[in-house]
Amino acid sequence: MDGQQQLKQLTPRIDQLIPEIRSFATRASSTRKPRLTDSRIIREIETKAPPVVGAETIKLQEKEVFNANQSQTLELTIKSGVLRAGGNFDFDNSDVTLALFSAGSPVAIKVPTGCTLHFEALIESCFTLKEDTDDRSTEGLSQWLINLHLVRQLIGAEARLIALFQLLVEEFGFRHKETYSLPFWLSHARLAEMISTSRGTVTRQITYLRKSKDLAIDSEQGSLIISSRLMELRPNELELQGSWK
Repeated sequence: MDGQQQLKQLTPRIDQLIPEIRSFATRASSTRKPRLTDSRIIREIETKAPPVVGAETIKLQEKEVFNANQSQTLELTIKSGVLRAGGNFDFDNSDVTLALFSAGSPVAIKVPTGCTLHFEALIESCFTLKEDTDDRSTEGLSQWLINLHLVRQLIGAEARLIALFQLLVEEFGFRHKETYSLPFWLSHARLAEMISTSRGTVTRQITYLRKSKDLAIDSEQGSLIISSRLMELRPNELELQGSWK
């Protein structure tokens, strides 16, 4: 039997197998385990699902990310932990920090136009999220946008970094006898995004702060230790001096 005859006999069988292969591929893709993306585990709400009406409790481990649905205004209630609210916009590498939230009163978040909202757990966190139907004030998110804008208005990257540490300690930190502590870490890349500079610049500044004993890492507690001296500095005055070193 020549090659053409073999191919003619196999063609009907191949046609029968194609639907089975497509069916198998569909089942495999629907059961595929989530992949790690930038050391973060992605958990998504189905975008075709109806808006969330009831507040379902969501638990995230450190660095785990939860993608919110497409509702325009959401009510966030954090029971424990600290969340970073980030937004993806219609351009590359657009994971922009919008705000950080910790346990407290419910916060209404109006999702910016053209933005896909997600929440990253900076420490193990537990929260509820539902569509806001009461037209609450979005002051919580607005205040954070203003605070981060003021940090980014400082000219020098070193001044912006100090101002950001001061802001984070004021919101989430603890005061000790001679130091302050922040109960979570942020990567150099994330700090760079928040103060509008490069990762390399942040790394150099943090290296200097650690050498000057103004910054330390408590690996056991998973926290940052910040000196009282650093908290007392005024970043805007440092800019006038030209350097804070």
